[in-house]
Amino acid sequence: MTPHEALEEIEKRIPTGTPLEVALREFVEFYVSTSIAGCPKESEGDMLLFEWGGPYPWDDCFSLSLTRQFSFNDEDGEYDHMQQLHMHCRYDARQVSLVAGNEWLWEQDTDAFFKFVLDSPCTEAVKNLDMRSLDFDLHDV
Repeated sequence: MTPHEALEEIEKRIPTGTPLEVALREFVEFYVSTSIAGCPKESEGDMLLFEWGGPYPWDDCFSLSLTRQFSFNDEDGEYDHMQQLHMHCRYDARQVSLVAGNEWLWEQDTDAFFKFVLDSPCTEAVKNLDMRSLDFDLHDV
């Protein structure tokens, strides 16, 4: 699967209106169940990041985001480029007051990572709020 194909597939799996917990679970399960050509998970070529924060000058919302980061090497094994697939769950920032932060899936299993995501103060802060939007994007880093 290519990153572009991953974007198309995750947009099908998580349509607009999907509840927060379902969207988070589906994104993590998609990470576990799929591989990106040229990006092996065991060598950190395919990583998962949970981020939260806002508002920012470029976005007036508070967001919870899951990011799948793809790192590609050339035919000699040297770093070539990186892409990121983002899922942004956006909320009215006037209803949330938290310091921004992030957590990489690192040296833990995905079940423990998902539990961290669900139990985090930022997820707790927004879980009963109306999601303003659920957005996906894929871009070069």
